Amino acid sequence: DQPAVSWTELGLNIQSKQSSTASYKIAALEVDWENPQALDELTPLIQFNFQPPLDSYAGEAMALEGFMSWKTDFLSGEFSIPTRSITMGEKTYDDNVHKKYIKVKKFPKATLRFSSQKVLAKELLDDPGRIYELEGHLNFMGKNQAILLQASFEPFINDMGDQQLIVFAKFQTNIYKTFKVKGPDGPQQAKENMNFQAQFILSPTQTNNDNN
Repeated sequence: DQPAVSWTELGLNIQSKQSSTASYKIAALEVDWENPQALDELTPLIQFNFQPPLDSYAGEAMALEGFMSWKTDFLSGEFSIPTRSITMGEKTYDDNVHKKYIKVKKFPKATLRFSSQKVLAKELLDDPGRIYELEGHLNFMGKNQAILLQASFEPFINDMGDQQLIVFAKFQTNIYKTFKVKGPDGPQQAKENMNFQAQFILSPTQTNNDNN
């Protein structure tokens, strides 16, 4: 088992929704999940930044698509970002990044995949804030890089009585080593390594609902 680590210690300070697992059953978790949505209007789906002292170079992805499948205590998933939705908050700068650095016309998506990772549903219900380490692969600009993803899952029932799942995730990657994307001027360690944080809500697929 991985040692318990708080999201604050990981540097991801997010106020999650009030989650309730009291009315959840394991069968309610072990389904297919889809349709990632923002936690609220002020919380980005995906955030990223370079490492200090270059952490002022930061941005977000405005769109996210994908799914997650939970079958008999094994979790797999695939999530993609339309690269054109990546922004650093200034249109002229975004246009330069899109054309010169990440070439959005040639590479319209960045995709993260992970498969067959053991995540016990019962364990999650007993400890909703538990952090898991998941091995995955990031496909970006036509190249693949192995990553280690730290993730947490919080099931809850929304105001409409629907079951939903909050996903928090974090990983770091060297954007130059594999993808040859040059960062801003600064120390090599800082300009080559980027931190990513994700936070979103998933809903059960309609097929799950039809079968219930």
